[in-house]
Amino acid sequence: MTFILLFCSTTFAQSAIDDLSDDTSFSMPTYDLVTEEIVNMSLTKRIYLLTNKSESYARGDFLTILLDQKPIARGLVAKISGQLSAVKITKIYSMELYKVLSKRMKVQVIRGDDSFYRKTKENLDDESKIASEDDLYDETTILDEDLQSDSDNRKDVIKNDNVVSVGVGYVEGFDESGNEAKNQQFNATWAYQMDSNIWIEGLFGQHLIKDYPATGLDTAVKNYSIRAKYALKGPLYTIFMPYIGFQIIDATSPGAGSETTSTQAQAEEQLVENVKERGVILGVTALKRLVPGWFIRLEAGTDMLALGLALEF
Repeated sequence: MTFILLFCSTTFAQSAIDDLSDDTSFSMPTYDLVTEEIVNMSLTKRIYLLTNKSESYARGDFLTILLDQKPIARGLVAKISGQLSAVKITKIYSMELYKVLSKRMKVQVIRGDDSFYRKTKENLDDESKIASEDDLYDETTILDEDLQSDSDNRKDVIKNDNVVSVGVGYVEGFDESGNEAKNQQFNATWAYQMDSNIWIEGLFGQHLIKDYPATGLDTAVKNYSIRAKYALKGPLYTIFMPYIGFQIIDATSPGAGSETTSTQAQAEEQLVENVKERGVILGVTALKRLVPGWFIRLEAGTDMLALGLALEF
């Protein structure tokens, strides 16, 4: 009797394996997929904040976002905080479905290999660039994925959404004699990518005019500018960003106007007022890539001529 039971069990098991092997329409069990929710996303839809209630993936994992088991995009888990995760999109499989993603939408997520959902069983290929565990944190690998995504889908010239810079340049001003002259000014900027290649930038600059409006008095000049830019790819790893904006130049000299004679006091105050200015500005910013993430920055416009160093993040 025991022999018959063992024979029957073995026969049924072998039959099930044979049926599984012969079924070319075999589909992956759905327990490999987990359902999460899109909490938020960046304006450029390149960073997604997903729930991680299932705790099925960790920082450094690659995952794929699906709708009805249809792959939409692949990304890297950049950060985990409690039951929330920040995912950086590195590849888009379906731009049509990708545009549908929105806040509070329920999506399916699979960690690791997603080739089953993208290809038939007979054509599965290992396209992963990850050769070892160390490659999960290899910046070159991630940058290659990012550049492919930008080139194929978004056409962003700068892959990140923020660029900060510091520099020094020359602006229109006055010398100690009250004559028009070029003044050296230190400046700092912060630019944010609002949409693909469309940037908004704020600039602050400051310098001091010695012995102006009179000997022993100095004038502090501050430059506030806001600019709208469009990024264009140039040759030899350069980026050109024509801009239009608005500039406010403010000037203060605490000792001006303190002379005993009203004529001298008014003259000093007028000289300080002459420095103040506001109006529309035009120009172009040129960025020359040094290494990934770092640029030399050149400004040439109606507001200034400057040179500096920039960082994208």
